[in-house]
Amino acid sequence: MSRSISASGSERGTASATAILASRDGRDTPILVEEYRRDPNLLKALLEAHRWAEALRDGVPLNRVAHDAGHHDALIRTRGQFAFLAPKIQHAIRDGALPPELTLKRIPRHPIPLDWDDQARMFGI
Repeated sequence: MSRSISASGSERGTASATAILASRDGRDTPILVEEYRRDPNLLKALLEAHRWAEALRDGVPLNRVAHDAGHHDALIRTRGQFAFLAPKIQHAIRDGALPPELTLKRIPRHPIPLDWDDQARMFGI
């Protein structure tokens, strides 16, 4: 027996959960397996952050990067931190494997530490 439950939110991509049966001691036990799908907004923010970081490394002034991106410099500073997320977290964003509570709005609420182990602890990954 397999059953699928889906939920969708505007801030996060679609998540689904599937109940599967596993046999233990001859008895079937339902196990809930969560699967997350990519959040296109979070993925876009990650890609933009890398573009902005590259432009800044090339010597482009922050206000020019912001102007070219059509954003205020504060947003570039805040979301630009995504370019420095641990590879494990960036891969989770790419693969849609982040827990549903880690959204585009929630990740940059606090300064993101540069140490990758501290990031993993901060985001519970």
